[in-house]
Amino acid sequence: MVSRPTARILILASLLLTTAAQLMFRFGMQSSGLHGLFSEAGGSALLAWLLSPNALVVLGGIVCYAISLFCWVVAISRFELSVAYPLLSVSYIIVYGIAVYWPGFAEEASVTKLLGIALIMLGVTLVAKSSYKMAASDSSGL
Repeated sequence: MVSRPTARILILASLLLTTAAQLMFRFGMQSSGLHGLFSEAGGSALLAWLLSPNALVVLGGIVCYAISLFCWVVAISRFELSVAYPLLSVSYIIVYGIAVYWPGFAEEASVTKLLGIALIMLGVTLVAKSSYKMAASDSSGL
C-alpha cells in the first residue's frame, strides 16, 4: 500500500495528466476535419485523419488518460473518495485557464464561466477544509 504523501502526489499527477489529455484532445481535433466523418466519404476522412499528426496528439491524450487512471486508482486506496474526487475538478479550472489564455485555443472568457470556476474553487476548498478538520480530530484522539 502506498503512503499518504505518495497518494497525494499521485492525485496531483492524475489531475495534471487529465488536464494534459483534455488539452491534447482539443488540440488534436480542432483542425482535424473529422466533421465529415459521418458523411458518405466518412471512411476516407477517418483514414486521412489516422495518418495525420493530429492523430498522434489524440493518441498522446489517450496515453495520458491511461496513466492518469493508474495514478488515480492507486491514490484512492489511501483517501476517501468524497475527499479525493472533488480535487479532480481543479482540472476544469486549469483547462479553462489554458483554453482562454493560450493563443492556440483562444476560447472566450465570460463572467458566467468565471463565476462557475469560482464556485468550483469554493467547493474544493470546503471539501479540503472539512477533510483537514476530520484528520486533525482523528489524530487528537477525539
